[in-house]
Amino acid sequence: FLWPQEEPMEGVYVLTVFLGDTWRQLALPHTCALDTLADTILDAFAFDRDHLYVFEVEDRFGSVQEIKHFYMDEPPYAHETTIGEFGLQPGQHMRFRYDFGEDWRFEIVVDRIDPTDRRMRRPKQLKTHGEAPLQYDDPDDE
Repeated sequence: FLWPQEEPMEGVYVLTVFLGDTWRQLALPHTCALDTLADTILDAFAFDRDHLYVFEVEDRFGSVQEIKHFYMDEPPYAHETTIGEFGLQPGQHMRFRYDFGEDWRFEIVVDRIDPTDRRMRRPKQLKTHGEAPLQYDDPDDE
């Protein structure tokens, strides 16, 4: 399995997660597992956590690698993979696909990697822009 870069990157990852014109800026330590990032994204957009997902990352050879929800058949799994292991650099991106029936596609861009902050143990939301779409159709509209 090949990551975009060879060396893990330590520090605080500052990411912007886009869903259409709506975005959320998040900060997380390099030790944060991708399943925690998935939960943080879903919370930031007020989505339920009741569907499978996959992170898609393009490796340095242009091939898309997938890191999956642990209920899926094949590794690598999101709960066993940290954001720092990718070696992503500022400007690089990955995709978070959620709920394969609805096929929500969140685009994630690495804004910057700040120095390690030992006090930061979990992700936090820094900024928001726009109102998140409803995850499910509003039953009142029918």
